[in-house]
Amino acid sequence: MPKNKNNKPQRRTELARSYTTEAIDTLVALMSSGKDEGVRGTAAQALLDRGCGKPKVEVVTDEKQDYIAALIAVNERLWSVE
Repeated sequence: MPKNKNNKPQRRTELARSYTTEAIDTLVALMSSGKDEGVRGTAAQALLDRGCGKPKVEVVTDEKQDYIAALIAVNERLWSVE
């Protein structure tokens, strides 16, 4: 285990990872028997994102853009996909 000056972030990571199986079981239960369609969809999406990886979004422009303009373009692209 790598050492660092402040072990708190590392301990949080270890603690979070210790609940991986329980968290996945919870997501599966919510996806399978959640009463709300939104909850079921969110749980399913979370499982897919973790199991398959989140889809990459690429924004290509011909112009030079600053950081904020690029974020706005990404946001518009994400909303147009749905």
